[in-house]
Amino acid sequence: MSYIYRFRVLSDENEEFIRDIEIRNDQNFFDLHCILVEALGLSGEELASIFFTNSQWEKQKEFTIMDMMQDLPGMDALDKADISVHVMEEELIKDHIEDPHQRLIYEYDFLNPKLFFLELTDLSQAHHRGLVYPRISYSQGSLKQNTDRDDDQSADRIQEIENLRNPEIFTDIQDIDDFLSNHYDDLFDLDNQS
Repeated sequence: MSYIYRFRVLSDENEEFIRDIEIRNDQNFFDLHCILVEALGLSGEELASIFFTNSQWEKQKEFTIMDMMQDLPGMDALDKADISVHVMEEELIKDHIEDPHQRLIYEYDFLNPKLFFLELTDLSQAHHRGLVYPRISYSQGSLKQNTDRDDDQSADRIQEIENLRNPEIFTDIQDIDDFLSNHYDDLFDLDNQS
């Protein structure tokens, strides 16, 4: 018997953003990854992982697009067995979901990470013969709401940097020192950029 899992997808970037994803229990985690890429409007060109978590969102088990431990120097078979990492395409969803409220974290693009939080909200028998799974069953909000403000801030920063290249803006070294002391933290503070 085939079952349908419904996951609610949330983003910490926009509280109004919601996606509900439905997937059959006999599909694999790569299928889930693909529908997440579509639902979230991502390019799909970056690496991603799906993490099983506990109720406090602490990561417990990882599903990756490819086996990243395969050819690491110094990793013998015993070391590999101790790491709970699975390849998405090789693992069926039904073989891992045990909690009726299972929580997952979808991490996309490790160099510029985007995190999404999934929770299993419904489990039902597959009755709808005409529906194709996985599918987006509900959509509200947009991720781009906050990025507009971020784009404005980025444009301001780019303009400030461009101003540094224009020698007419600064009349002497003191002007440059003043500018950098007022803007250095904003321009180069990587800890506070999202």
